[in-house]
Amino acid sequence: MKFSSAKQVDFVLWDGEQAMASVPSSRRPLKFPAWLEAVVTALVSNVFQPKDPIIRYALDGNQEIWRVYDPQTQREAVFSNETEVRIWLEQRYYH
Repeated sequence: MKFSSAKQVDFVLWDGEQAMASVPSSRRPLKFPAWLEAVVTALVSNVFQPKDPIIRYALDGNQEIWRVYDPQTQREAVFSNETEVRIWLEQRYYH
């Protein structure tokens, strides 16, 4: 079996800037200044980030384990009973 002569194929790497130049300006995505993007990101993360503590309860044998995560301080605390958790919550809100 004889193959015909191979065709040469040139590969061109995708150049995003060139590609965007070919798109009409009315269809291009908006580019925001870095400072404006930082402000919007901070506002969105503050609005959508949970502010209330997350409390998880587990029972290991006969021992209670209470894990409390505070998203505002990004700290976790572990307690051995509900009373300790309530004291921690009151201190968090009133101090």
